[in-house]
Amino acid sequence: MGNSCVTAGCRGSNQGSDDAVQASYNYKWTIDGFSSLLDRGTGWTYSNVFHMWGLNWHLKLKPRDTKSGDPNEYVSLRLELTRDSVRSGRVVKTTFKFLIYDQLYGKHHQQQVNIAKAKGASENLFVQKMNNICSKPEVYTWNIEDFFALENPSCSPEFELSGQKWSIKIYPSGDDMNGNYLSLYLVMKVPDTLHKNSAKLIESSMSIKNLGTGKDFTTGKGREEYSKNFDSWGWDKFISLEDFIDPANGYLVKAKCCIEVELAVIGSSRMK
Repeated sequence: MGNSCVTAGCRGSNQGSDDAVQASYNYKWTIDGFSSLLDRGTGWTYSNVFHMWGLNWHLKLKPRDTKSGDPNEYVSLRLELTRDSVRSGRVVKTTFKFLIYDQLYGKHHQQQVNIAKAKGASENLFVQKMNNICSKPEVYTWNIEDFFALENPSCSPEFELSGQKWSIKIYPSGDDMNGNYLSLYLVMKVPDTLHKNSAKLIESSMSIKNLGTGKDFTTGKGREEYSKNFDSWGWDKFISLEDFIDPANGYLVKAKCCIEVELAVIGSSRMK
């Protein structure tokens, strides 16, 4: 299982788009170093963002997933819209299938759905081995002196980790304007030297530090691809504002809070 190839074939329509009512599309995601993903735990790994029917999509892969009451491990795959393509009232009707190439037997395993021949794109993802990662995990801490003075959104000072420049974007009342959640995103300042069809695979986690003696509020590690076309990933509902401002939790003390990000470059990809 050193390498793996996932092909997602989709057919559907986007009500209100300028595309044809019915269109088909193929996206091929080749993973070089799949066994290294198995060594990295249970977090999701995201493909590069691809475009079809006027919308942005990505694949999500979890090499070690489980079902309730089942001791076996499974490989999980999902096809999702990116957050910038999700709109209230928008309906996207799709049928799709996943094909996973079995190198041992030279054939595909698939989730069967009938799909017409489709146009498409492909991506090669190269994952570094655990003992040979592109960079060691590094940490940046953003100390916010007055949370209530932040605008929606606000950005941290620019910082450099793993040879890349970054910032943290925060929406104190959420990026959907409902005011019930705090939203956090990690933003890469994409260098001019990065090819428009290339991306960097980043393993990252983000935390809100406990300023007392309790536990930090931390996300699990995820693996996302950053490129010129998609330079930020994060959580629109990172934590409810009710939990964040609750004095008993220690995340917000006298208007002060602390956000920490840990990341490492663990691979790269190339779109064709």
